[in-house]
Amino acid sequence: MAMSGGVDSSVAALLLKQKGSLVVCKYCYYCFIGYNVVGFYMNNWDAQEENSQYCNVNNDFNDVKWVCQHIGIQYKQVNLIRHYWNEVFSYFIDGTNNGVTPNPDIMCNQRIKFGIFHSLIINKYRMDAIATGHYAQLSTNEQGVRLMKSADHFKDQTYFLSTVSQSSLLNTLFPIGHLTKKEVKEIAIENGLHRIAKKKESMGLCFIGKRNNSNFMREYIDGEEGLMINILTGEIMGKHNGHQYYTIGQRSGLGDGNGPLFVINKDINNNTLFIGPSHLLYSREIVTSKPYWIRNITSKVLQARIRHQGELVQCRIEDYEYGLRVFLSQPIRAVTPGQYIVFYSGEECLGGACIKNGVMAESANDSHSTVNEEKQHVFVMRHGERLDSVDSTWLLNNRDRPYDTPLTGKGKVEAHQLSLKRYSDKNIVHVVSSPFTRCLQTAQEVCRATGVTGIVTRNILSEIMTRGANMIKTPSVPSESNISNYDINVIEFDTKPLPKYPETIDESIARYKAAIQEIADEYYPNNVVLVTHQYGVETSMLLDTGGNNAVYEASYCGNVELIREGRDGEWKYASKDRVYKYDNVF
Repeated sequence: MAMSGGVDSSVAALLLKQKGSLVVCKYCYYCFIGYNVVGFYMNNWDAQEENSQYCNVNNDFNDVKWVCQHIGIQYKQVNLIRHYWNEVFSYFIDGTNNGVTPNPDIMCNQRIKFGIFHSLIINKYRMDAIATGHYAQLSTNEQGVRLMKSADHFKDQTYFLSTVSQSSLLNTLFPIGHLTKKEVKEIAIENGLHRIAKKKESMGLCFIGKRNNSNFMREYIDGEEGLMINILTGEIMGKHNGHQYYTIGQRSGLGDGNGPLFVINKDINNNTLFIGPSHLLYSREIVTSKPYWIRNITSKVLQARIRHQGELVQCRIEDYEYGLRVFLSQPIRAVTPGQYIVFYSGEECLGGACIKNGVMAESANDSHSTVNEEKQHVFVMRHGERLDSVDSTWLLNNRDRPYDTPLTGKGKVEAHQLSLKRYSDKNIVHVVSSPFTRCLQTAQEVCRATGVTGIVTRNILSEIMTRGANMIKTPSVPSESNISNYDINVIEFDTKPLPKYPETIDESIARYKAAIQEIADEYYPNNVVLVTHQYGVETSMLLDTGGNNAVYEASYCGNVELIREGRDGEWKYASKDRVYKYDNVF
């Protein structure tokens, strides 16, 4: 059993230990037949050599020992540091220096967990199979083993397992694939594993840990200053400090008067970034390297996604040189070389291929017009019930950040229930939030309900900057440490400053209107949920110029659905009721 010290692998080990049955035996009256489980901890990173305070190798191994002793199984530690450095970390550094965005998680599964480690367990330790805590399932038919999505589609990890070989899957078990994350935690608590169930879930790679990704990369990668050039005009817009620190689709930090500019392409030979408006990021065709197929496929019409928990898109594949050409039924944003496109047929994950490049339309204008005709839905939502509204002592106990109150338990529940009701069938692709904790908690519930990977923060969606919002002093953006006690997955923190303090009501209205338009344009034509504050939701009611200008109160979790036909289309409301309140939905 591959164990990490987390709740998923711990419960997987427990379930295997418990699995078995009493049978009549000729040597004794009864005999228990089940799995002989041994827990193996993989040490992949030399935290001591790096003197790292971010990678908790020793703490994780101590947790593995404690779990194994608690459930009554043996435990061992295997040292794979050299293999991990050579097979995964060097791949990550080399790819980044060569201008692509590698996917170490996929490579770790392919080369380490289901490669070197799998071989070690089967051949050296003479085990019959390995088991992991991945959220995935296996099915077997006459064609061999099939990799299937997990019961919990939000946690499903088949994307990261898409290049694991058929031979490795033949003697692999995924004991928790039929469970949801909530059920896994409940099983842990019911069996005395409270310590592990309450442990904060690990995000990202061990060698980065809780560090800022850019700061970590600068420790191992030397970037040089280069130019940022507008891909449409050829104009030099500014400078960057190293192409390695940017990926396709990332904000450049610059604008051209019509909105923000994004990284469209790289010229690593000349250390140049080409930047442009977001509509140039969309591709309808992808060229890949040689694909990894888990089993033989016959159909050329499949589904595909280019990132974990990303939207599944219909596609058609063709053999092309030594790889594939993938024709998409709809454009996908920020197709990034080095990342993987993974193919599905219904619930089955068929395999994947490394992306070489995305192919845009023949010209920028064609690309714009292709995408520009599509309908976009934007939901503007207020956060759930805030704690200081029911507990007056919170303000007294948090004088340093009185404006950054979290949600109540009721607020989290209502945010999740409303999101299930309103958004689960709306094909939401992005969740963008104000940086304040109550909004981030609300946004996390939206992600859970919609299957979106994580939250993007935009400071322009912040609370109104007045003393009336408990801002007795100039506020600061909640940092990663401020939200570390909450189960929140932020995948991109805004680096821009907060709006000026103090601001007038009219200034806040203008800010919110600009924010909704800017973020909608940034992610067009994808559907987006914006989680903000009361004035932000109420301001959104002013965008439908075709109706009356009545503004209704936006209560907790109140939300407005805006629709436009094309990028330049006028905003319309989806309903004459304007604001959907929690009480109206249930």
